[in-house]
This record gives sequence, C-alpha cells and structure tokens, in this order.
Amino acid sequence: VTLQLLLIFVLASVIVILSYAMVRGAPYAPLGKQKIETMLGLLNVKSGDKAVDLGSGDGRIVIELAKKGAISHGYEINPLLVLIAKWNIRKLGLQKNAHIYWGDFWSKNLSSFDIVTVYLAPHSMEAVEKKLRRELKPNARVAVNYFPFPTWSPKKTSDKIYLYEQEK
Repeated sequence: VTLQLLLIFVLASVIVILSYAMVRGAPYAPLGKQKIETMLGLLNVKSGDKAVDLGSGDGRIVIELAKKGAISHGYEINPLLVLIAKWNIRKLGLQKNAHIYWGDFWSKNLSSFDIVTVYLAPHSMEAVEKKLRRELKPNARVAVNYFPFPTWSPKKTSDKIYLYEQEK
C-alpha cells in the first residue's frame, strides 16, 4: 500500500507540474539546432551579454548562449528538466556562464538582462509582452519563437523567429 501511495503521489505531482506549465507558459517543446542558430543570429549575442531563457526546458538555449560568451540564465518549473539542464551544463563544462533555476520566471525581475529568449504558448504572450516592456532596460533584445507578441512590432523576422528591441 505504501508503494502504491508513493506512485500516486509522484503521478499527481507530475500532473500538477505539467498542468501549471500549460497554464502559466507552455509544455516542453525543444527547439532544433537551426532554430536556435537563427535566434542567436538575430540577437547578435556578444561576449558578456547577460541573457535569460524563459521556460528553459533542457537548457539547450542557455547552453548555446553561454557558448557564444553570454552569461546565461534559464528559469524552468519542471524539476526533471532542471536536472537534465544542469547535467548538460556540467557535462559541457559551462557552469561558470550557464545557470538554470527551478522556478517561475513570472515572479522574477528581468531588468538586468540584455537578452531574453521566449518560446511559450500563445495564451501567455500578451502577459509576457507586458512584463518585458515594463521591466527591460533600453536596447534589451528579445527573441521570440513562433508566437509573436500581440502589440510589439518586431525589428526583424526570420523563420518564425521575431526579434524585438526595448525602446529607449
């Protein structure tokens, strides 16, 4: 009976985490290498840029940002994906410049970041747009995959990646 209760608890926890991800952001949907290259190209990542990936999944964007010289951070609410991301970062020796946090980015102040990457569900894009426009410093760059912001006009677009710049 104890093992059954533990399994039920684990299953219920997974369902709660996945449901929360769906409501507040998006389910895990990894980007392919080409999309990430397009995103980083549009962002014109420079060494020393401070970057954040909202809903960082397995850390692949955080890792690629760090490889380009950015000090990169990612927020992810799925603890299994956080562990995978941390493992991948450690395996590549990028712990100095790539950081993953288990948590909800909605409660974080993003004003210190030069670069933000976003791949979330359409229903969350309006709220993310408002948060970023309120918090980001002038000239901060935002790359959004597939689902554009509803009112912010992109500076550039390539392969359904939208580049935005915070106004001065």
